[in-house]
Amino acid sequence: MSAEDILKRLKDIADLDENPSDELMSLFALAQPSDFPKMSQVRTWTPAELRETVQTEITLREAGKLIEKARELRGISTRELANRVGVSQPRVMQIQASGETLGIQTLVKFATALGFRVVIELIPEEGGEPIRAT
Repeated sequence: MSAEDILKRLKDIADLDENPSDELMSLFALAQPSDFPKMSQVRTWTPAELRETVQTEITLREAGKLIEKARELRGISTRELANRVGVSQPRVMQIQASGETLGIQTLVKFATALGFRVVIELIPEEGGEPIRAT
């Protein structure tokens, strides 16, 4: 099972109300530690910790994909983006692919170099309107 297949299943599981601990742990056992960096620190998780960790992994992977989509939308190569941000081209490719932890400052730096701004929202789990700091 590929990391992308696992990620798709994680998204499905993260939406469940039941305790998904056993299924999540078996999914992560199929992945390489580098596929899900935070999960490489596996230990005994409480259901709340496990759900938070899954949400973090999903969000981190989505951040890298957002950078990739924004770069493609602007028609900018990974080399050009690397030059704008002041990192190497392999580093840009790694961020786009790996879902590693990006600090807000790094995400803002990439977004700004691509002509975007970062907006942070809090979305209620029980549904309803997201809130933004405006």
